[in-house]
Amino acid sequence: IEYANGLLINNLSLVEDLDPLDKLQTDYIEINNNISLRNIDALDMNSDEMITIAIYNHPVLESLHAFSNIKTIRIALIIENNDSLIDLAGLDSIEYVGLDYSPNICCGSLIIEDNDNLVSLSALNNLIELKGNTHIANNFNLVSIDGFYNLTTLFGDLSIRLNIKLANLDGFQNFVSLNGD
Repeated sequence: IEYANGLLINNLSLVEDLDPLDKLQTDYIEINNNISLRNIDALDMNSDEMITIAIYNHPVLESLHAFSNIKTIRIALIIENNDSLIDLAGLDSIEYVGLDYSPNICCGSLIIEDNDNLVSLSALNNLIELKGNTHIANNFNLVSIDGFYNLTTLFGDLSIRLNIKLANLDGFQNFVSLNGD
C-alpha cells in the first residue's frame, strides 16, 4: 500500500514502531492509545500538507520526526497525553494550522495537552497563522512557549492553562491579531 486517505492506528498494545508502513503516504493520521509505541519515524510523510495529525495516549512515544516535511495542516494538530515527549521536534516546518477550520469541529485546531514531560514548544517556531481554537493545557513541565515567536494571527480562542512551570508568555511577543474570546 502506498497511499491511504486516512491512517488510524488505535489500541495496539504490543506495537513498538511503524516500520512496515515506511512507504505509506496519507493526508490524515490518527494514532491513539498504543501503549508500547516508541517510534513513528518510519511514516516520514513526503507531502508538505496534511488534513489532520492526531497523536494521543502514548506513554513511551519519543519523537514526532515523521512530520518534518509538513508545512500546512488544514484542520487540526492534536498532541495529547504523550508522556515521553520532551519537545515537539519534527513539527519544525509547520507554518499554518486550521486553514479549513470550521466552528463545528469540537475541540480546536491546535491542542497540546497532558504531555507530562513536554518542556518546550520551540519546534513550532515557523508557525505564522492559526485558525480555530488553541488549547495548551496540563503540560506539567512546560517552561517555554517561545515557539510561537512568528505567530502573528489567531482566528479563534486561545486557552493556556494549568501549565504549572510556565513563568511567562514570551512566545507571543509578535502577536498582532486575536479574533476570538
